[in-house]
Amino acid sequence: MTSLAVKRFGGWVDTRCPRASLTYFRRAFATVWLVYDVLDIYFHGTETYLWSVGAPNLHTQVLSTQIVLVFCEAILLIGWESKYFFLLAFAARAYEGHLFAINDFLYYSVVALLLSQCDTENLGRERNPKAMAWPRDALILQTAWIYLSSAFLKLNPAFLSGGDLFVRQNYMATALKWHYPSFYRQWISTLAGNAVMAWMAVVVESALAFLLLAWVFAPERRKIIRPLCVSLVLGVHLLGALALNVYFFGASLIVQVFFLTWEPQKSALSL
Repeated sequence: MTSLAVKRFGGWVDTRCPRASLTYFRRAFATVWLVYDVLDIYFHGTETYLWSVGAPNLHTQVLSTQIVLVFCEAILLIGWESKYFFLLAFAARAYEGHLFAINDFLYYSVVALLLSQCDTENLGRERNPKAMAWPRDALILQTAWIYLSSAFLKLNPAFLSGGDLFVRQNYMATALKWHYPSFYRQWISTLAGNAVMAWMAVVVESALAFLLLAWVFAPERRKIIRPLCVSLVLGVHLLGALALNVYFFGASLIVQVFFLTWEPQKSALSL
């Protein structure tokens, strides 16, 4: 039994996949977070947070870390020595994650570390270029875990009753003057309407988690599973952006699901 498990694990590690999906994900991931870090520096987002928590003494260290991240992401967008710059980006973002304990930063660190383990370059220099499949599979399993844990954490009376969404969305509508359409504003003005949205969020995130798991473990069904995954991830994060003002984390997960579940049939030379 043990030898069979070791053999299967070795076969999984040796499996190759089309490099194009990893290459395009590397570019999209770098673009999303480059925009985030540039805007964060320009609008002093993290700096304002440091003052609010009484830690302005960390300004120099944090700004230096942000500059390193911007530099890494610009290089990763180009695609030069990606493995080393992903490792540097991992270290810089992990430091930010240590300081602020924000899930987005921890997520970024895991993605950067996994992408540092595979080749995402030289797409046009080879015919049908391949890369190791295990980092891609690990990234998809990571995404499934994010949705599964998120759905599980929502299984509490405060969220399922619609109370959390009611407070947040109505605060945005009144205090922040968020321009919701009139029909949507009327919908979220009731606890029942927010409760329906809460249950829908749990169902959709759970479905996404199990579909992504199926994508990894049932490769013969990937052509059916991928459109469902892409549709659900677009729906949940576009609604999150419009309704709850959540942008960059959602954008990153959209490109992660879209590109990593994509298996191009044509050679890279024709892409």
